[in-house]
Amino acid sequence: MLALGDAARCWTGDCYYESGDVDGRIAEIKETTSGSTTKFWTHFHEVGHLIELGHVGTGGTTNVHANNSPTAYGVTLQDMQDVMGRGSVRHDWHATPWQQAAEAFTGIKSADWKVFQKRVWPARV
Repeated sequence: MLALGDAARCWTGDCYYESGDVDGRIAEIKETTSGSTTKFWTHFHEVGHLIELGHVGTGGTTNVHANNSPTAYGVTLQDMQDVMGRGSVRHDWHATPWQQAAEAFTGIKSADWKVFQKRVWPARV
């Protein structure tokens, strides 16, 4: 079980994540995507909720973790393949909370923080 600190910061009011949050969903995902080769990594999805990302079928920008309806995980194949749907595909918009936090700490606008989907090595000085 993972307990989050301040209950006021939790969207659902429930600041505990445990295996029960995952087990039922995995069975449902296997059932609805039978024959699919899409991988679903639960820890990526749940960390998305921890940084306040919502399900892809609800727009993704508002954390509505309590909405576990099948459409919340995506209707189109592209949405279902999203990490905040039923898949493992990551998109630049998943970095939005990090960009906003960087702006809060540095004063540099969130739009000026670039997103890289690959490893960026330090520049030689």
